[in-house]
Parts: sequence; C-alpha cells; structure tokens
Amino acid sequence: MTFELAVSTMNKTKEAILVMLEQSHIDSDCIVINQCDIDKHYEFYYKKHKVTVVCTKEKGLSNSRNAAIRNSQADIIALADDDLLYYPDYEKIILSAFRNPSVSVAIFNIDDYSRSFPLQDISPSRIKLLGFMSIQIAFRRKEILEEQIFFNTLFGTGSKKYQSGEENIFLEECRRKKLNIRYFASKILKREERKSSWFIGYANADYLICRGAVFYAISPMLAFPMILAFAVIKRKILKPLAFFATIRYMIQGAIEYRKIQLG
Repeated sequence: MTFELAVSTMNKTKEAILVMLEQSHIDSDCIVINQCDIDKHYEFYYKKHKVTVVCTKEKGLSNSRNAAIRNSQADIIALADDDLLYYPDYEKIILSAFRNPSVSVAIFNIDDYSRSFPLQDISPSRIKLLGFMSIQIAFRRKEILEEQIFFNTLFGTGSKKYQSGEENIFLEECRRKKLNIRYFASKILKREERKSSWFIGYANADYLICRGAVFYAISPMLAFPMILAFAVIKRKILKPLAFFATIRYMIQGAIEYRKIQLG
C-alpha cells in the first residue's frame, strides 16, 4: 500500500513548505494543497520522501481536502493541517490499520489540548462520529472516489457559509455508503493550542447556527433530536446563553441550510 499525508496550507513558498515539513516532523510522502494566487503543480524530495505540491486559487478547507482526494496517487490518504506535530512511526501506525481489508476509513487517537478520545479500538457509533476531527481521519482513496464522497464545500474553515462541521458530514456520508469506519487508540500526532481564525467559543450565535446546519446536513429526519440532545449534553459550555436560545439558533441554522438545499 502506498501512503500520502494530505496537508492543507495557504500562501507558502517552497522554502516555507520545507520549514513546515520540518516543524511538523513529517516523515512520509505527502501532498501539499497550497491555496494561493496561482494554479501550479510541482514536486520535490524531502528526507527521501516525495512531496507533491498543488497550488490552487480555490479557497476553503473543504476545497483543499477535495483537491487532495482528486490529485493524490496514493492508496491511503491521511488528512493534515499545517500546524501539527507528528509522532515517529505515524505512517506505520496508519498503514497497520488498513492491513485489515475490511477497514475503509480509520480514525486515530491524538494528543489534543482541548479534549481526549477513547483509549481502546472501537467501531464508533453515529453519535461518536460527531466528536472527531478531520486530522484524525485516513481512508482508502479508491473507495472514496468510487462512492463519490467529497467534503461539503459550504462547510469548513474559509468557506463562504459555515466555518466547521465538514468532517462530521464527511464521516456520516461514509457511514451512509456503508464504508467500514474503525477508530484506533494509537496516537499519531499532537495538536497544540493556537488562535482560531473563526472559533470564539461555543456560546455564540454563529457557532450554533452552524451546528444546526451540520445536523440537518447529516440527517433532515434527525436534525431536531440532535439539536435537542446537543443543547442538553453541552449545556455547561453553552452558558451564559439561555437553554432555549441555543435551541433557537440551531433550528435557525437547520432551516437556513434546508432552504439552501431546496434552492
């Protein structure tokens, strides 16, 4: 099996990409999607590994992920951002998960500054899938292409509409297409805290509107139960917003996204 780490970044020269690879401890083949002001492809080698750089004028994280899916030549792709610290043998850990031919999508444990993840391998439930990040995901590229599963470009950092939730919708689509999704407790990277370009906290209208839209995109039938469950389970972090205000904002997001879908 061949492998590429699909790194999303912006406005980087070749020299800046080399610095990024070094700082992130990347030690594998990779495809770098560099969103900038030109359309250009080039390749070079770093630590004997092939680095493919796709410069594109397209903006938005979901467009970046989709560009990686379309342009990679590897059997297995793992999604990455440009500010992570990869642990030694991450490629080996990722590929070992796919030795089981039934595994189509693998989700890995990470050291994250804001949350923790299960300490044993599991087949995650539909609800559990809502708690993972794109940087934990790897998949068999051929199967994703065959099923025509791509990231929803209305969602994700830098999109014109909703600034998060793209990985939740992607994983739900994989589940809906009956791809086998497995979570592995082995850690592949560390994500340290940094200032977000969009996230200012849970208790704000924009975030909750986005959550409502995500829930509707995942399942129109289950959107309201998911909204209610989220409002209850996350009540502590959603303060000081009133309980019914959080529900109202999420319903607003669901209705808004429904109108977009209906044209």
